[in-house]
Amino acid sequence: MAPLPAFENRISSVMEHIPVYSFQGQARLAADAGVSRSAVSRLVAGKAAPSFAIAVAVTAALEKRLGRRLDPRELVSFDGTYPTASVCVLCGCRGCLPEAAYDAECRLKPEFRTLVSGGALPTRAREPVWPQKGGFMD
Repeated sequence: MAPLPAFENRISSVMEHIPVYSFQGQARLAADAGVSRSAVSRLVAGKAAPSFAIAVAVTAALEKRLGRRLDPRELVSFDGTYPTASVCVLCGCRGCLPEAAYDAECRLKPEFRTLVSGGALPTRAREPVWPQKGGFMD
């Protein structure tokens, strides 16, 4: 049997942009996609190249949670390149910076601009916004 071609994926980076996947993410993604947990676990860990059916099912589940269309080539790559270089751009986030990084008009504050290099934003998800006094935990 011929070895599988090398591949990589950025599914976990996309999952970081979807709050519902912050707890038991792989299990939730597997349920959303209608595939086994082990298939998702192997895929996310890079241990197994996905079948076309699994790639499409995972893509559809992520699309539904993100509320935007995704191409499976944005999630899995056999040559290390993706059509959209930044996961933040792909997911439509403002750049994975805490809310404090933006002013009242949603512009990036000057002190945070050096964190952005070459127009490609980091792929780490936003910091959580905790409830203020009087929120659900008080």
